[in-house]
Amino acid sequence: MNSFRKTLGLLLLVAGLLGPAVATCLGQSAEVTHNANLRSDPSTDNPPIRLLTPPEQVELLEANKTGGYYHVQTSLGEQGWLWSHNVKILAPTPTPTRTPTPTPAPGVTATPTPSPGITTATVTPTPTVVGVATAIDPTWDKPAPVEITFHTASGTCSPDGDPTGDTETYHLKNRIDIPPNGYHEVTFTAVTALQVPHVHTTRKAWTPSDRALAATLIVPFEGVPLSVAGFLVNDSLNQVKVETAEKTNCGFTQAAEVDWHVPLVGAIGQHEKNSVVVEVTPRIRKDHPKWTTARLNPLVNTSAQVRISGWLMFDPDHPSHIGVFRTTLWEIHPITKIEVLQSGAWVDLESLP
Repeated sequence: MNSFRKTLGLLLLVAGLLGPAVATCLGQSAEVTHNANLRSDPSTDNPPIRLLTPPEQVELLEANKTGGYYHVQTSLGEQGWLWSHNVKILAPTPTPTRTPTPTPAPGVTATPTPSPGITTATVTPTPTVVGVATAIDPTWDKPAPVEITFHTASGTCSPDGDPTGDTETYHLKNRIDIPPNGYHEVTFTAVTALQVPHVHTTRKAWTPSDRALAATLIVPFEGVPLSVAGFLVNDSLNQVKVETAEKTNCGFTQAAEVDWHVPLVGAIGQHEKNSVVVEVTPRIRKDHPKWTTARLNPLVNTSAQVRISGWLMFDPDHPSHIGVFRTTLWEIHPITKIEVLQSGAWVDLESLP
């Protein structure tokens, strides 16, 4: 009996020592530091649930790793597994210690002490920061796209492009309107911080669950007019990429009928895998005769900073390109304005010699 009591006491002591350590992990937050696939099990055997991008936060469901993966829950309530090298465990926020209010001496009236963080003075609202926004506000204006039927040497192309393709996406790519109230200027990371939901690669194939996910993570942001500063890159050539036949443009192939694919990065020295894709479309380009590859190519892979303005759009078609040719499926598509920084001022591309 004594031996049993000693063993039980030892077990209780160990549990008491380990309990707090385990408790600090369970329910603890972690931050995604690199693009990471949320998986249904701790392996790469099955397709991922969706891609998580920095700086999304998740909650640990288990203290220990399993096969190098953390068991987590996302802010959307999804449970899955993340490769541990792609997340950073966040330090828990300390609970503030409440200082007891001293008891006044007899005959002395105590002066009320405000609670921590509360002042008896009139609270002045925090002023709105004027300048470049560090996040995209889902309440910003999102005007309905204005479209045209495109008449070219090769024929006529409707606003929805080739009807056998992903017409819902093409309809957004082919808009030609200029934002009536101007652009929201944002940082490069404001775009890359947007979540990239795991949905089918064409909108026409989206399931009800895809559209429910899109209603939360895509619809509130898609169609916002943005301005983003950065640098043009191309890992293969020192020039913009002129696309070939695409269903967006009804398969047309003439120079005036195709898109220009331009990777934009946030810092000098970064590569296409770090880029946000911005697209120059023929429907917009026809009204900008001075938008030429001869003017853009000298800016590629240089220290020349540009500011790209246009419409924020989610292109679900290239998830396999993330981490290789782009860092996100969010694009500026189409571009409606191109500027170059010269002597501290933004100069329209069309004003350059």
